[in-house]
Amino acid sequence: MKKISLLLIALSTAAGAQQKKAFDDVLPNLEARIIAVQPIGNNALAKNMKIFYGVGLGASLMTPIKFGIGVDYNSYISNVKGGQEHFLGEIGSPKMTNVDLYLIRKMTLSNSFELEASAGFSYFNVSYYFTEGDKERFHETGTGFNVSAKFLHTLDREGRQQLFLSPKLQFYSTDKYNDYQVDQDFYGRTAFIGLAAGYRYNF
Repeated sequence: MKKISLLLIALSTAAGAQQKKAFDDVLPNLEARIIAVQPIGNNALAKNMKIFYGVGLGASLMTPIKFGIGVDYNSYISNVKGGQEHFLGEIGSPKMTNVDLYLIRKMTLSNSFELEASAGFSYFNVSYYFTEGDKERFHETGTGFNVSAKFLHTLDREGRQQLFLSPKLQFYSTDKYNDYQVDQDFYGRTAFIGLAAGYRYNF
């Protein structure tokens, strides 16, 4: 009985050590970025909005098998194109916030360069300021999906500090509650093509 108890304790200790090692091998990181995104296609945002400029924060967890999960929060501002202020009424000062949740696949290109490919889910909140009347803000939310690539350059021998450049394609859709599919497509759907540059710290 004593031998069985000792065997169980040894197995439990070994399993705990393996679990701790597996957890220790999951590498977290934090990053900050500047971003520019352009609405594209035949839709209201693409026809009436200038480029959105913004900043963002992100975090991800990377496993030893080079798969991971990440989340980003981004905030943007833009301007209405000249003469287009009336497309939803008299509006101005468009703003957008965006949260992305995505899966990552990392590939090592060389000692100093890495590539990450990702795909996931996007949530958007877009608002406009009415320049006439009560001057309230109009808000709408939408969802979609995103695909991106991230090219990373390592700055130090430990691999903790990296600079990156990341093109991204995002799709946005929201319900406008109208009876005409063509209007729904024009006012309720768009795509964004963007480019981000930033700094990452790996823990």
